[in-house]
Amino acid sequence: MQELISKLAGEIGIDERTAEKATGMILSLLQRNGDPGAVASLMEKLPGAADLAGNFTKPAAASGGLFSMIGGGSTGDALATVGALQADGLSTDQIKEIGGGILSYAREAAGNDLVNRAIGNIPGLSAYL
Repeated sequence: MQELISKLAGEIGIDERTAEKATGMILSLLQRNGDPGAVASLMEKLPGAADLAGNFTKPAAASGGLFSMIGGGSTGDALATVGALQADGLSTDQIKEIGGGILSYAREAAGNDLVNRAIGNIPGLSAYL
């Protein structure tokens, strides 16, 4: 995972710690909301991914506004993750670049079918990846 983190940091122009946190938070979101069997298989094919995801807990839910209208669930979780990454100084475009980089890396390691099954039932995720 360190190679991916370094690559993302360089391509996006952010420090490695921020890239590591963003990658971990996105992987953690996937573990919490993706198809459990497919996610477990995917994590096995991405050495270090499960450990990295485990280092980052679910972001605190925001109160009021859009978050309260959504009412939580995987859509709210995805929005809370994006909000936490934005609070760390990342733009929406940077978050999309990180998400896209993670997906590309996962597709190379595990194939399109497994990645699609892992992420397929996470509403709103495609808007950020």
